[in-house]
Amino acid sequence: MRKFLSNLTQHTPFLIFITIIFFYIFYPFHYEEGGISADAVFDAQIARNILLGDGLGWQATLQPPFHAILTSAVYPLTGSILIGGILISKLMWWLLPIPVYILAKEMFGTKIGLTSAILAFFHPHFSFSSGMMEPTVTYPTLLLFGICFMWHAFSKEKIFYAFLGGLFFTFSYLSRSEGLFIFLISLSVLLFIAFKDYFKTGAVHKRLLIIAVLIISFILSSLPYILFLKDTYGKVVLSPKSTYVQTWMKWRIYHDNDLGETGNPDLWGLSKNGKLMWQKPKGIGDLVRYLMSQPEKSLRVYLLNFSMQIPGRIPNNSGQWLYPQVYPWYFVIPAFFWIASRRRKEDWEKTIFLLSPFLILFILPIFSEGWWKYLLPYSPFLIILGVAGVSDICERFRWKQLLPAFTVIIAIYSLWTVKASPLVKHGDKGVIARGSMLNEQIKAGKWAQKRFKGIQNYMVQWSKLTYYLNGRWIAKPVTTYDGMIWYARKNRVDYIVIETSGRDESEEIIRIMGNTADLEVADVYESTTSSYSVVFLRLRK
Repeated sequence: MRKFLSNLTQHTPFLIFITIIFFYIFYPFHYEEGGISADAVFDAQIARNILLGDGLGWQATLQPPFHAILTSAVYPLTGSILIGGILISKLMWWLLPIPVYILAKEMFGTKIGLTSAILAFFHPHFSFSSGMMEPTVTYPTLLLFGICFMWHAFSKEKIFYAFLGGLFFTFSYLSRSEGLFIFLISLSVLLFIAFKDYFKTGAVHKRLLIIAVLIISFILSSLPYILFLKDTYGKVVLSPKSTYVQTWMKWRIYHDNDLGETGNPDLWGLSKNGKLMWQKPKGIGDLVRYLMSQPEKSLRVYLLNFSMQIPGRIPNNSGQWLYPQVYPWYFVIPAFFWIASRRRKEDWEKTIFLLSPFLILFILPIFSEGWWKYLLPYSPFLIILGVAGVSDICERFRWKQLLPAFTVIIAIYSLWTVKASPLVKHGDKGVIARGSMLNEQIKAGKWAQKRFKGIQNYMVQWSKLTYYLNGRWIAKPVTTYDGMIWYARKNRVDYIVIETSGRDESEEIIRIMGNTADLEVADVYESTTSSYSVVFLRLRK
């Protein structure tokens, strides 16, 4: 047995590599045609806008477009925007181990690199998210490539890799706006290390040049999107969702009102210049003024939300009920051991750099509770530090079998949790109700495609129905009747679409709006199995 364990330890990198290849080949490409999420509706519509030749569309002023751009690129292979978006998510999941391996190997060696790569790949939240048409996996994979190139450029003083680092950070920023914050935080850490060395040795010039190239590369590659946002907002805006999030958090996080999201006039109402309310730019000054208007409440909410990011307290919501924590203790404890036992300067520089992305956890509680989707992108950094800690324990106590045993146990446990199918076994009534609603929206969308033919321009409230209508999408504003008609004519809408909860409600809408000087009833979809119906109103010429 001892000889077997010794051989197993010796060949750990090879066994991990074989395991990855085996899993790539035999892991099922699972998806559900009706499984689009509410957030993915924006990505899907941006991809559809591109395919229709309409550019990115207004949706890209709210949702960064890179995942959608990739989706539109693979559309000819799939014939479905949804499946194309999921294919990109799968591809990004399969690519994730590459930057994890390169980064960990360069910092800590091949053994830690391979082990970190396989455990990052097996992380159940990444596997789960790879079945979604959202940038939930796209963002961390591109972010890790950016971090990987940034560190290599800085540590080896390679200008070409600095260019690649800035480019991939742009890709991550165009996938999720947080990529900008991580870029600035990571740069700050590199500046700290560079100037610390300067005060000791005076040799820092090449490293400052590397940092300058990173910044220039990021700015130049981000510039087209920043200019695109400027056209909509009327000023330079770096985070497209800054206004939306600041308004959303007043309802969802600070509970100042109960207006909800889709029917909130502060979000979807019309401003005096005829734009949606969230298209009015807000900055840090607006956020500070709001928080300081009620400092005691702001501090209380912040501390509560911050506590929900602590391992053991992170909510397992949104389909994660049977999954482990996104930051599990079996990575946290050895990571703490690694951090606490560092002595050498080189180890501290690497550790501080790997920890730097977690500084965003001090920003997120202002806007959100500990939602796993916001925390997941930074788990590979925890995995690398955790594996380094386990490896260090192996060397200190001469437990050669610990690292391969740890790897196998965690990989098997992760695979088991993925197979648990939490959406089915949890039996959440809300999940079941949403599934039933989604089925009706799919039917209504397919019915409308047959009924109205071609690509129509629909005005509809944010809903999963917008994807299944398979047309252009103009947001239905929360405004007066006259405001809605004006906005519909301005955007050359073909049909105003209103989802209802049954015949009585649809008849009331038809009575009030269906026979006016501006509107006529085009048709009504009525479900045969539930109290769901959709009224289609046509603008009169």
